[in-house]
Amino acid sequence: RRASRVCAKVRFAGLLRPARSFEMRLLLAGAYAAVGLLVAVLRNLRVGYSVVSDELPPVQAERPSKGLERLDAPFCCLPSPSDLVRSRLQLALSLPTVLADNILDVLTLLNFAVAGMPYYAFATGAAVLAGARHDPLQAGAYITAWRTWRRGCPTREWIEHKAREAGSEAPIGAWIALVGFLQSALNPHGLGALSTLTLGVSSLLGVGSTIPGGVQSRLLLERAGMVQTHDLDDYAWQEEGKKGIPAHVKYDLSLCVGFFAAAACWGEQCGMPAIMGLAGICAILVSEEQIEDSPALMMIFGTAWTATIGLVVATLLVAVVRSAPELLRGSLPGGFVAWCVGAGGLLLVSASMLGDTRRKALREHFVQS
Repeated sequence: RRASRVCAKVRFAGLLRPARSFEMRLLLAGAYAAVGLLVAVLRNLRVGYSVVSDELPPVQAERPSKGLERLDAPFCCLPSPSDLVRSRLQLALSLPTVLADNILDVLTLLNFAVAGMPYYAFATGAAVLAGARHDPLQAGAYITAWRTWRRGCPTREWIEHKAREAGSEAPIGAWIALVGFLQSALNPHGLGALSTLTLGVSSLLGVGSTIPGGVQSRLLLERAGMVQTHDLDDYAWQEEGKKGIPAHVKYDLSLCVGFFAAAACWGEQCGMPAIMGLAGICAILVSEEQIEDSPALMMIFGTAWTATIGLVVATLLVAVVRSAPELLRGSLPGGFVAWCVGAGGLLLVSASMLGDTRRKALREHFVQS
């Protein structure tokens, strides 16, 4: 039975025999991006999407607004000449990372397919298709990004695009990439150095930039809808709103994705695929925007989360019991240190999840303020 599964994976990998080299896979991902850009250019020429409306509030180009006298991170130690310079610098860092996330997902899909990992490849393809529902080939994102750059600060359309990214594609894609990266890093016969590096960059961009930025954008949209304001296109209003978002609210979804990826990798290394499956269910459900409004989804998520915690703790206890004789003799097994580090991370994430009520209260206070 195991031999048949291996043969099936080999046959699956053989479907992409021409893309065996990493350079060819990189070329295919670049071709995907080029087609999206071409569609964006043709659509823009036909409709004129990149024309910036004169009705939008202008970005302060002479001096910085009150409270924006310093540049944003990582240049926060430098004074800001004006709002326009500050915003342009932010866009120069954020636009490429958000646009590259989808392209890296396509490259990750090809890496998994060539390596004979069909489940990972199909899951990554599902994440790409989740984004393609709203914007096939990411053509609309290119147009919105160009329009945002020409204006000099994020437009409502760009904020809405980032919020959609955090809704499905970014969390699922980041979870799969992080699981693949951890598996490849722990396996001496992994995907190869370049493929592993691609997975690391993709997961880092997703967890560290795309997901937090999407959560931030979603909260800004909710705040604008609550107060019935048209100031969402105003740069000073956007920055004031961002400062009101606590860091643990901004990075909460990233923390969950990181934990579920670590739990899935843990289950794979321990030979317990049930942990990996439950962690995958949690990673998909936690990215759903309407999960808090659906009792059924909340029940499934709570059950999967509790089962994941229970299985991980049980695995940890088994490892401790097996290591007990060596500990009593005064020798510390090397694997025990890794288990302790994993347990510490588990406790930290559990404490964070137990503070969910507090985070919801802060979020509601921000939206209503």
